[in-house]
Order: sequence, then C-alpha cells, then structure tokens
Amino acid sequence: MSGARFNIDKTEIIPIGTKPHRRTIADTRKINAQDNNPLPQKIRITHDGEVVCILGVWIGNEANNQAPWEPILNIIKTKLNRWERAHLMLNGKCIILQAIVRGHTQFLAKAQGMPKHIEDALMNIMTTFIWEETKPRIAMATLQCPTQEGGLNILNVKSRNKAIKIIWLKAYLNFSLFHQKWATVTDHIILATAPPHSVEKARDNPFMQTWTALLRGHRAKVLNNNIRQMLKTARRYNVNLAAIKMTPHLLAQLPVWYHLAAKQKFLNNARVKCLMGKHDVAKVADLVRTSACLCHPTQFQTHQKNKNCTCQECTADRTLGCTNPHKCAMEALTRLSLIHPKYDLMKQEPPDSMSLTRTWKLLNERAKMG
Repeated sequence: MSGARFNIDKTEIIPIGTKPHRRTIADTRKINAQDNNPLPQKIRITHDGEVVCILGVWIGNEANNQAPWEPILNIIKTKLNRWERAHLMLNGKCIILQAIVRGHTQFLAKAQGMPKHIEDALMNIMTTFIWEETKPRIAMATLQCPTQEGGLNILNVKSRNKAIKIIWLKAYLNFSLFHQKWATVTDHIILATAPPHSVEKARDNPFMQTWTALLRGHRAKVLNNNIRQMLKTARRYNVNLAAIKMTPHLLAQLPVWYHLAAKQKFLNNARVKCLMGKHDVAKVADLVRTSACLCHPTQFQTHQKNKNCTCQECTADRTLGCTNPHKCAMEALTRLSLIHPKYDLMKQEPPDSMSLTRTWKLLNERAKMG
C-alpha cells in the first residue's frame, strides 16, 4: 500500500527447516521446488555455518558462536591499548574498563549469550590492562568486590552473564499477557526433550509440572546452547513454583496433568484418554467443569449415575464423543481429590490472616495519598 519495495542489494535469506531442505534452497535458489524462476543472484542465501547480522544480533543455521565476538574483542583491545598510553591511576583504569568492556559486550551477551572462552579472554584483557606487564598484586576477585568490602567494583563479566541468564529465565517464565513469542517457541522446543514415558498430550511447561527437561542424550540435541544454559541456570538456583498463597484464578489455570502438588497417578486408562482427547481437559478449571454435574447438580435436572444420564452436562459431553460422561466426571473428581489442599480449587481453606481487611486497605490508600 505504501509503495515500498525490497532493496534487493541488501536482501539476505536464511533458510529454515530440515538440513536437506536448507541445502536444496541454497543450491537451487528456489524456496519451493515448483517455482519457475530462481531467486535473483543479488540476493544472498546463507549456507549452514554462515550468519546474518540483524539489529546487532548474528543469526544463522549451525552458526559459530565465536565469530560475532572476535571483532568485538579486537575493538576492545585497540581502545584499551590507546588508553594505556595515558598511564592512568588504578581508579581511572577501572572507569575505562567499565565504559569500554561493558559497553561493547552487554547487548550481544544479552541477545545471544557469551561463550565461556570469551569470558576468559575478557578477564585476561582486563587483568593485563590494569597491571600492564607486571604480575597482578591484587586478585581480580578482590577488585570486583564493592568498595565497602575493599574492592573497586570492577565489572565482573561472569557474574553479569549469570544475571543475564536469570533475566532470560524471568522473561521465559512470564505467563502474563506480556508472554513473549520467543518464549512460546522455546516451550515447544523444550517439550521435545520430555522423558519418553510421559504422555505427549499431557505435557506443559516443565516448570509447571513434575517432569524435568532432559539436558543430555539424543532427545536433548534439539536444545541450542542458549536454552540449555537457561535451564542449567534454573537448576543451579532451584527455580520452582513456590507461592505462599494463590488466587482461585491462578489455581484454576495450573496444568492438571503432572500437577506439581498432586499425588501422581497413571495416565493410561480409558477415562483419562477421553478427558484429554474428547473433553480437552488440560487445566484444573477443565476438571472442575467436567465434574460439575457431580458437585453442583441443578435443581431442574438431577444427574443420574449411569452412562445414559440425560442431564444437561452429560448431554453436552456426549455430543463431544464421550461414551460414558458419568465415568469421566468421576475420574475428573478423583483427579481433583489428588491435589494438595493448598492448591485445591474446590477446598476453601480457613482464613490465614494473610489477606488485608477492608480497614487495612483504606489505611494503605490514605498512606499512599500522603
């Protein structure tokens, strides 16, 4: 509509899909085998191992994670060599390191991670710049401490990168309306590493269920280095669901299969398969809906405990293809009973004095207004 066109001289294509499909695109210059005309020669098609820079991030199939860092290391070395001629004091060198090393590495490290050997190379560059040709008189770990602890608060590259991985994990575990698209794609990749004995249709985010993503073996080959590092960070810091108190809305949204706070029971019987396939039960709220005819019978039509029940709920379930809605409702109620009372949506716990009363809420509002 705007009349804009692709700049062919700047267009680059990164094929996606299986390796043979990517190779075919690169060789034939056709995205589809049925295309009559190949892509123009001016358009670059990347092969495996080659990368394309998009907004400062290097993307490609089977890319070398060291390649984007080599020019950055050269720039850092060149700038630090220039500053060495000024013969700065120790405090001045610390300021220069903060500006140059942090400024040139933070964005790329957050965008696609930093290999360990690059971390070690940066530490050697920083140590050499501080002490020049002499042997270090103070350990770098001491210089990286806060000034209150006797250090100079020099940039700790390894700790900074660990913090970046935690931020990745925080963004990945954001299940709100601001859940990012890359996190959804990551979910599907991690689900491919689930243990083979787990039921595929019952799987959900591993941090919300009892199964653990595999980091070794042939099933873990689908994980790239960034996802693997993020999962290792989660295990290192024991990331898990630990809420003191959850609202009924959140309890209803928890995955019901492999529930974190439920007694485990096999998922291979006919009723469970029907709940998954015909009733589309995935969340706790779905079990509540399916078992509603047993827990909340209507005053106009009472549920009958047989497969031919004609109540409204059973009739609706029968249209879904369920052959015995009563047994499915019983199975749903049984699964709900396996959930720990703290996470059970059907059980109302006594007041725990953790929720603010109306008076306290008014006092807080007055305090906010000054």
